[in-house]
Amino acid sequence: MDNFYRKPERSKFKLHIMNDSTVVDEKNRRVIHTIDWRLVFDNMFAGLLAETSKHYDYDIRGRAKGVAICHPEDTFDPEVGKKMARAMAESNAYQNASRIMLKRLKAVRNAMKEFEDQSLDFAFKSENITVHNREYMDELIHKE
Repeated sequence: MDNFYRKPERSKFKLHIMNDSTVVDEKNRRVIHTIDWRLVFDNMFAGLLAETSKHYDYDIRGRAKGVAICHPEDTFDPEVGKKMARAMAESNAYQNASRIMLKRLKAVRNAMKEFEDQSLDFAFKSENITVHNREYMDELIHKE
């Protein structure tokens, strides 16, 4: 039986958490966790992004937040809230980084398409010049 789910290989992209902080608001029964992150990836990918998407800086950073709010009928436990808020913030960080990378991928694809179009245009121009110069040389030879 064919399995359409492709198990991902180990990614060369890594999400580096540079700074994180937690605020416990016992009055409102909520915990807020904030993560400052940076996407780190293989030098080959960094070079490819730098060359093909001039509009973007390949040093990708962001901030993500997770908020855990205690239901009024539950007992507020700050430790559980911290774990939940951190998990939500981490999920948001990965989703944001993934969204940005997919946007960059689109830019790389567009740049590659433009490169392909320009290469084909140049090949056509090259062929036209070659044909024209052959005809020109034939005229020069037959004039004498």
